[in-house]
Amino acid sequence: MKVLHFSGATYWGGGEHDLLELVTWLDKFGVSVAVYCTEKSPLIPEAEKNGISCYPSYNKKANILSRARNLGTILNEKEPDLLHIHTSDALATYFIGYTLGYIKTPCVYTKNILSKTSTFLSRLKYNCKGIKSIICISEAVQKSLSPHLYQKNKGKTVIIHDGTNLEEQLPPAPFDIRTHFSLPSDAYLVGNIANHTPPKDLNTLLLTADFLAHSLQKEDIYFIQIGGESKYTEALKKTYNSLGLAKNLFFMGFQPAAASFMPQFNAMLVTSKEEGLNLTIIESFKSKIPVIATRAGGIPEAVHHKETGLLADIGDYKTLAENILYLKENPAVSKELIKNAEELISHDFNTKKMAEKTYALYKELQSSSI
Repeated sequence: MKVLHFSGATYWGGGEHDLLELVTWLDKFGVSVAVYCTEKSPLIPEAEKNGISCYPSYNKKANILSRARNLGTILNEKEPDLLHIHTSDALATYFIGYTLGYIKTPCVYTKNILSKTSTFLSRLKYNCKGIKSIICISEAVQKSLSPHLYQKNKGKTVIIHDGTNLEEQLPPAPFDIRTHFSLPSDAYLVGNIANHTPPKDLNTLLLTADFLAHSLQKEDIYFIQIGGESKYTEALKKTYNSLGLAKNLFFMGFQPAAASFMPQFNAMLVTSKEEGLNLTIIESFKSKIPVIATRAGGIPEAVHHKETGLLADIGDYKTLAENILYLKENPAVSKELIKNAEELISHDFNTKKMAEKTYALYKELQSSSI
C-alpha cells in the first residue's frame, strides 16, 4: 500500500508530532509513506531523519487553484493508493482539486481541532465525495464536526486517539530549571507547555498563579511556562507584570524538546478553553507527572477526574489553584493518579495503537476498493 500524507503546517505542534509518529510506525508496518508539505515545514528534518521522503513543493501563498493543480501533479507523479490529509488548508486544496477534476485519488482526513461555526464552504469541504473517512482524535472533535456533515456522511467518522510513543525515551533536558532560575532545590514546580494562542487561555494560567501566590499566600509554588510566542504574547506579559508574578512564574519561550523538562515538574497544569485532546497531557502521563486541567473539549476523555488527574471548569482559576495545592499537600494522591494514568496509556493514547488503528482503516478502505 502506498500512502501520501499532506500537511500545510508551518510550525511544530501536536498535529505535526502525531503525523511524524504515524508515518514512522506505518513505515515499520510495511506501508510505503511520504509527506507532501511546505518548503519550510518543520516536518522535513524530522521525517528525513527517520528515512521518510518529503516533497516540499506545497506553496501556501499561491492561490488555491494553483495549489490544487500542484497537488494534482504530485498525485499523478507519485500514484499513491490513498492521500491522508492532516490540516484544514490542505483539505480545502484537495476539495477544489477534486471538484475541478484535477484530482482522482481518494483521501482520509484527520481532524484534531474542534469545529466552530459552520459555513457553506466548510460544509462543502467536509462532504467532498473524495473523502472516504474522517479520523477524529476525540469524541469531542467528532461531536463538533457532526453538524457540518450531511446525514449520509456522518458514518464516515471514526475516533482514533492520538498519543505518546511508549517505546521512546525522552532526551535529557538542556538544563536544570531550578538552577537556571535560582529556585530552591526542593521547589514545587508546576509546568505549563502551550504556545501563546487564544485556545490555550494562558490568562487563566496567570490568574491561577496569582491566586495561589497572593490570595492563598502560597509563594513556595512556582510556575514554568514553555511555549512559542505570538502576537498575543505582549498582552500576556502586560497582565503578568500587572499581577506582580515575576517571583512566581517564569517564561522559557519555545523549547525544541519541551517534553524533556517534564520530569523536573511536580505537576502539569493545562488551562485550555478549546482542545481536540491535548498531547501535553498524554506526555505528562508517560513522564509520571500528575495533571490538573480544564474540562475543555476532549480533555476529560483522558483526564478522568480524581482517577487519572484533576479537573476544573474552563476559566475556573480558583479550583485549578486549589487542585494544585491539594496535590502538593497530598503526595499519595499524586502517586495514585500517576499509576492510573500509566495504565490508561498502556491500552490507549499511545502512538503504536494510533498507527495500528489507522493502518486497519486503510486496509478496510482498500478492501472495499476505496
